Amino acid sequence: MGRTIDDLAANERINRLPIHIRRLPDASEAKTCDIVFISANEGDRIREDLAVLASSEALTVSDTPEFLQQGGMVQFVLIANHVRFEINLNAVNHAHLELSSELLRVASSVTGKPPAGEMP
Repeated sequence: MGRTIDDLAANERINRLPIHIRRLPDASEAKTCDIVFISANEGDRIREDLAVLASSEALTVSDTPEFLQQGGMVQFVLIANHVRFEINLNAVNHAHLELSSELLRVASSVTGKPPAGEMP
């Protein structure tokens, strides 16, 4: 996944700001990141990484099976040879993040509840 992320981010910008990819040895160093991809290589440390990042506003993303059940926010899944994604709204809400309705509409599945006061 690392090479794919590098290729996707090369020369890209979001709101005119460049995208920076950093590989960090410890989840605590990722607290200031906007998006954190947690590799399947983390194995048994994924729950620990998510616990460390719980106090941040970082969007957590992975392609690891059961990532959402462990408290992750966005999980890439392979469906009919296409990469899709699933969303855990409870984890997103806990971090006080908001995802666009367009993103929620194209997710292959969305679990959890929308923030209080919003329509399901």
